[in-house]
Amino acid sequence: MKLPRKLTLTDRADFQAVRTRGKSASSKHLVLATHPYPELDHWRYALITSKKAAARAHERNHIRRLIRAVLVAEGHRIPPGHHLVFIARWRAKDASYEEIRRDILYLLKKLGLRQDLPVNE
Repeated sequence: MKLPRKLTLTDRADFQAVRTRGKSASSKHLVLATHPYPELDHWRYALITSKKAAARAHERNHIRRLIRAVLVAEGHRIPPGHHLVFIARWRAKDASYEEIRRDILYLLKKLGLRQDLPVNE
């Protein structure tokens, strides 16, 4: 299953608002920045995978595919009305799907986006 295009954060002003006025948290493989946007009836996301995180394009693409796969599987746990920016850290290129999933769920819990998730899930 694929994520709908409407979930992609594309507007520069929205992106900058998340990075400057939003909250962020980090884990071993990812940094998650978020900013509430109550007018939305869904959440939107953006992915940043720099050459610092992975030098080769296929490695950066793999990281993005892993994050998107987790969002497809676990997106129902994210409440509507939020913009999310996922930033890959250099350790992410060697991470498995399960490690990325665990990190995303941990970050969502840490930022208070889902109260029903235990931190160690």
